[in-house]
Amino acid sequence: MMLMFLVLVFSVAAACSSNSGKDTYWGMDAATDADTDSDTDTDSDTDTDTDADTDTDTDTDTDTDTDTYLDSGPDVYVDAGPFFCGGTFWDPRDWKGYATVQIGSKCWFAQNLNIGTMISSTGAPTDNSIIEKYCFNDTGAGCAAYGGFYTWDEMIEYNPSDTADPSTTQGICPSGWHVPSDEEIKSLEVELGMTVADADLSNTWRGDGVGTAMKVGGSSGLDYILAGRFFGGIFVLQGSYEFFWTATDYGSNAWRRCLNASMTQVGRYNSFAKSTGLTARCAMD
Repeated sequence: MMLMFLVLVFSVAAACSSNSGKDTYWGMDAATDADTDSDTDTDSDTDTDTDADTDTDTDTDTDTDTDTYLDSGPDVYVDAGPFFCGGTFWDPRDWKGYATVQIGSKCWFAQNLNIGTMISSTGAPTDNSIIEKYCFNDTGAGCAAYGGFYTWDEMIEYNPSDTADPSTTQGICPSGWHVPSDEEIKSLEVELGMTVADADLSNTWRGDGVGTAMKVGGSSGLDYILAGRFFGGIFVLQGSYEFFWTATDYGSNAWRRCLNASMTQVGRYNSFAKSTGLTARCAMD
């Protein structure tokens, strides 16, 4: 009975340790050591004399020991393996994983960047070598849901504006990746079917169907989730709009892209101040 009980405990523990996360493994060593010793000692002595005495001694000893143990161990590790675009990229700075997608010849993040230390919505990031972000509702769960919200200067780590295609500004992206410039985003939009003439239009919505392709569930695989923005100490327009920065400024403002839940186009605007908190994506070098 004890053996059956312990084996049942082991079965339940193994089932409860199941991990459905991406390439994350918890060390679990399970071993069963069963020692069964069975000794039977039979001594039979028969003495016959004139008194006809018979003496028979029989001793039987059985010793069965069964030991079952579980070693759950403290081991936690991520097996990143070789990276191929279209799979998950694991950021070695904090081991967060990001879906990726290949569009044309370039690899893109298919999730909003979520790196850095959360600061209060009443505070402001500074040039202090620490990546600082706002999180929706001032909670870690808010950043897990929408990604971080970054001021423009913080996103590019206080570097100059970048107009190159591709951008050469790593900013807060991982090594080997960069914050895309306005020109680079225009090239992406053209790759998705926008005309060059439409891509060049400013402070308007353009490119029928391209916005739909870029939103979550769209054909591009970029899966923008309509995270809204952070401005004036409050988070607004979650679920209705997506706004994301480029690495290109425009005086005290910077170029961004806009997506709307009910529109099929992509907005290209330069009207937000750099202090606005928007989301960010990375492109592979």
